[in-house]
Parts: sequence; C-alpha cells; structure tokens
Amino acid sequence: MKASNSLWAEKLAGKLPETLAREIDIFETEVALRKQGKIDERLFAETRLRRGIYGQRYDNGQRHNGKAVQQVAYPSGAMTKGPNTMWDAPGMQRIKIPGGGLDASQLEAMADLAEEYSDGIAHVTRGKTFNCTTCTLTTRPA
Repeated sequence: MKASNSLWAEKLAGKLPETLAREIDIFETEVALRKQGKIDERLFAETRLRRGIYGQRYDNGQRHNGKAVQQVAYPSGAMTKGPNTMWDAPGMQRIKIPGGGLDASQLEAMADLAEEYSDGIAHVTRGKTFNCTTCTLTTRPA
C-alpha cells in the first residue's frame, strides 16, 4: 500500500498508542502545509529530520553525467523539503527499534515496508535502526 492509500489508517486504527497516532497526524498535516507553501523549508527540514526522514544531501535536482550538468525534472518542480533539497528527491527513512528487538511479525512488517516504499532492502544498523533508502515524502507511509 502506498502512502496515498488510505487503507494504512484503517489497518492501524486502534493498534497504535494515542500519542503515536497523534504524532503521525501532526506530521501528515505538516507535509500538507509545506506542499501549500505555508511552512518555511528550514522549519520543515527540522521537523522531518526529527522523525528520521532524511534527504539526499544537497540534492538540488542536478546530475553530472561526466560531460555536463543535467537538470532532473522532478514532478513537484521547485518545491523543496529543506535547503537545497528537492521535494521529490530520493532520501532515507530511518526507523528506530527501541532495545533493538523485534518479533517475527514485526520483522515481516519491516520487510513489507522496504518492499513497498524503498528499493526492497532494509539496512539493519548497529545503532538499532532500519534504514530504507530511495524513499520520497510522497511514497512513504505515515
């Protein structure tokens, strides 16, 4: 299910602690406000970084092919998610695992997230996190 699929909210209804559900709602609102230009890019960068959503450093939509700099035509145009980081540029979602322990169903959920929203690989770190790369703000779940 992609982030645009409202079934995530239905599937998780009543299964999340109230404080976590509220945090997700707040972030979804902040994403919508940034898309409307109602939140400054620096403030939005701070709020997404606190939630483990990292952009590719200095992704300004330019790529060098060895001969010349080329512009990447991102769908959201000049919209940014932080200074010098384009809205649609791929990034990384870091998911913290308190205590570092997961049961089998939680591991399956992590695998599903990596397959659905990333490149199919969840990098497990020694810092008790899963990192999913090539995620964008428009393809990640709440």
